[in-house]
Amino acid sequence: MNYDVIIVGAGPAGSTAAITLAQKNYNVLLLDRQDFPRPKTCGDGIPPSSMQVLYDLGMTAEVEQANFYPIHGIKFRLPGGRIINTRFQSKQPGVDFFIAPRDQFDFMLQQKAIQSGATFQVANVNSPIMTGNKISGVNATVGKEQIKFTAPVVIGADGCTSVISRALQKPKLPLHQRAIAIRGYLDGLSFLPNTVEFYWLKKLLPGYAWVFPINHASVNIGLTVRADLYRSNNWDLKKLLSGFMNVIEQEGRLSPEFKISRIASWPLHLAVSGNQQLIFDGALLIGDAAAFIDPFIGEGIHNALISAQIAGDVIDEGFQKGDLSIHQLKQYDQLCREKFGSVFRRSLLLQKAMLYTPGLLDGLAWIVDRKKSFWSPLFSRYSDNFHFEIAESPIRMVFEEIKS
Repeated sequence: MNYDVIIVGAGPAGSTAAITLAQKNYNVLLLDRQDFPRPKTCGDGIPPSSMQVLYDLGMTAEVEQANFYPIHGIKFRLPGGRIINTRFQSKQPGVDFFIAPRDQFDFMLQQKAIQSGATFQVANVNSPIMTGNKISGVNATVGKEQIKFTAPVVIGADGCTSVISRALQKPKLPLHQRAIAIRGYLDGLSFLPNTVEFYWLKKLLPGYAWVFPINHASVNIGLTVRADLYRSNNWDLKKLLSGFMNVIEQEGRLSPEFKISRIASWPLHLAVSGNQQLIFDGALLIGDAAAFIDPFIGEGIHNALISAQIAGDVIDEGFQKGDLSIHQLKQYDQLCREKFGSVFRRSLLLQKAMLYTPGLLDGLAWIVDRKKSFWSPLFSRYSDNFHFEIAESPIRMVFEEIKS
């Protein structure tokens, strides 16, 4: 079966690429091993820059109908125990920061891809089809049938465990360029309305823990740690999560009748080295498959959506020129590095600062307490999404650290 473009993976990156290309009237095949809606393990935070992409794709009505939970503030708990409470306005006028359960968010994008004209098929992709050194399609299992799908271009959007990426580039990312995360959904926690919370606890550094309210009664609670530290310390993720729950309990915010459910973990490939190969002869990688996850905050949705749009535009230009060679696809590599390079480098510096000199952030909080009028613009300058306002003075709190 022949198509103009085959996209492997129908998460946010794959579906956005499918929408972008299908709206340009290309014959797009969108493959995923699961039907939708399907569960997806994530922190569920969707920043304004990501929501803006959805609006640009013509999804304003879908977003409004989804009734996602809006966020207007961030609480930071620093390694030494200081708290910085902030309020913010989005840098995209009229676009909010939402907590959106990924099963709902991903389904919305996948349905938009189908409505735009893409063909969706549940299939297990086993390997790319190679014609010499060129990728010309994929081998897939549909039900019990083995099928060859062919196209001039294949997009790998199948996440950190990407079949396409593993087949085309053999070296695995080293452990320090990977992370692992765990989350659950918690009822029975007293939390600040419309506010997300980040906890940089000493044991987890340069990772962190979070509390993200998903509605007026429940939160997404979880943590992430770098894979090399996870391995060397022989940690147990569920015990770490339980330790973070103990920290929350020490604050007096957890009801004795609390309930936590749907605990699950997932891997993250961090954008650390800049050496990840993104393009091949007849294929390219987008989103998590391209290791476009921010090394400091672990966020990947925005980069997934933007890389998908860039890929769609470069492929469209290639069709218009009659040139889908690796030379044409190099534009995708160049544009992504221009778009994300400086942000990833800055985030890597922050990650290293957290690991080696965590006290710097507590020193920053001390300065913020005395020079709020100076630091609010500085916070805002280095955020892609928010204009910050320091809501109240940082105060030192005595919390239990994770002991497990």
